Formats: sequence, C-alpha cells, structure tokens
Amino acid sequence: MRSFIFSCLMLCLCALNAQNSPNFYAKAAVQETLAGEPFELTIQYENGQGGQFIAPDWQTAGFSVVGTSHSSSMSIQNGVTKAVIQYEYTLVARESGPHTIPAATMKVGKTELHTEPITIQVGENPNGSVEPERPHTAPKTQDPSERQEKLKKTLKTTRI
Repeated sequence: MRSFIFSCLMLCLCALNAQNSPNFYAKAAVQETLAGEPFELTIQYENGQGGQFIAPDWQTAGFSVVGTSHSSSMSIQNGVTKAVIQYEYTLVARESGPHTIPAATMKVGKTELHTEPITIQVGENPNGSVEPERPHTAPKTQDPSERQEKLKKTLKTTRI
C-alpha cells in the first residue's frame, strides 16, 4: 500500500513539474515584411525561476529596434500556477533579403535557455524608405483635458 501511495505521489509530482517546466520561446507577428516597415516580436519565458535575459544582437542581424516593452504576470487556474515574463520588440529590417532573428538567451544559474532563431523574408520597399521616420523635435505637451478625452476613448475601445 505504501509503495502504491508513493508511486501516485511521484506521478503527481512529475505531472506538476511537466505543467510548470520552464518554457522560453520567440514568435514574430509576420513571416514576410518590407524593409523599413515595423513588425512585432515577442519573447516569452514561462514558469521559470527568474534569470538574466540577454537580447539578441539586433545590429549585427540587420534590424533596428524602434520600440520595446517588458511585462510579467502570474496566474493560478484550477490550482495550476503560471508565471510569465514577456519582452516585446518593435523591429525594422534595414535591408531587403532573408533576415534571421538570432536566439535570445535566459541564464538561470548555470543553465542557459535559448529561443529558436526565426527567419523573416524582407522585400524591397517601393517607397524607398528603409528607416522609420523619427521626430526631430520634442513632442508637444498635451492639454490635460485632451489627454483625459483620449484616455476615455482608449478605455471604450479596450473593453473585453
């Protein structure tokens, strides 16, 4: 009887570990784009014990980073805990041709996790622009009433 209970307990622990094992991956919003056109890349680390994130070398790979964000969340559903750390990049390929997004790295103690490289086909931009336009002046400050109105519109469009 003890061995049966022990076996059941081990099976449950293995199943729990399988559900909560670390997962580190990247996904691009597109497989094809044009030079100079921004696209989104998400790098996600699930159920890990924290660690040191090392982003790919964007310059060497032929990309410019025009935006970034970082978020983390934790949820418990049906007794299963899921922790997620997400890194989002808005990238622009500077030239046409096939481009490979290199692997990102997550160092956890002596262990290193790597994402799979992703290949993106980049076509020539008919507009000729290969760099996104950036403002040359500081953005104007917004009137507080304009800002509040914009916030109301945003809240109305983002209801679930």
